[in-house]
Amino acid sequence: MSTTLKQKRRQKRRQRQLRPQTQAQSTAQPPKAFLLLEIFFRSKQLQIATTLLSTLVLLAIFMPNFFQGIQQATVAFGEQTQTVEESERAPDSFGTNMLLQTFAADGTLQYQVRAESMQQYLDAKSTNLQTPFITLNNQGSSPWTIKAQDGLIRPAKGTLDENEKVLLLNGAVSVTQNLSSDDYVRLSSDDLTVYPASKIARTEQFVIVETSAFKTQALGVIVDLSSGRIEFPKNDRQRVKSTLIPTPAFEGKI
Repeated sequence: MSTTLKQKRRQKRRQRQLRPQTQAQSTAQPPKAFLLLEIFFRSKQLQIATTLLSTLVLLAIFMPNFFQGIQQATVAFGEQTQTVEESERAPDSFGTNMLLQTFAADGTLQYQVRAESMQQYLDAKSTNLQTPFITLNNQGSSPWTIKAQDGLIRPAKGTLDENEKVLLLNGAVSVTQNLSSDDYVRLSSDDLTVYPASKIARTEQFVIVETSAFKTQALGVIVDLSSGRIEFPKNDRQRVKSTLIPTPAFEGKI
């Protein structure tokens, strides 16, 4: 056999031996590092998918209850507000630009009240006043006029007369008695309690009392509206401060 033929056979044998190796290499599995990375990423994707699915399930379960809870809370608050409004006491009668007159036992006019509005409550026997202007008659002397921002008329407590009323006045209270063109008494305070039948007015708040002769600042005052007597009770917190106001007859002599 010639050398050339032998060489050809040898080449064929080598090719046959190399084919299985090439096929084995082509069908061989990738290295372990690549397999681990692939498993890792697949597990991560599975975890993410599981988390998303669990979240969606929880939202589907609890979100309706959440919105229902909000709706129930809103309804409860609305009912509560409505209950509070309905529980507010409504007046038995009310009016604007009102005139209220009260007469004494002998039929004489004791006092009258003009107010922008009034609300009357029969069960409490009380009347609320807005911007009252009160004229308190005083037999044998000039009447007293009283102004305030608001007030309340109710039965007096702790008095001998069960029918006696008390006027509780608040906000820029001003009390004035004009005795003559040159003689007057004026009182101003933040609040004042007036007993029309007893002719007594009093307060424990800071007060300014002015007359044609003097001006006094004090903490509290008691005024006898029938006689005009003014008393400043003792107070440890503040001394009474009076200022003498000269009358025209005494000007230049002091």
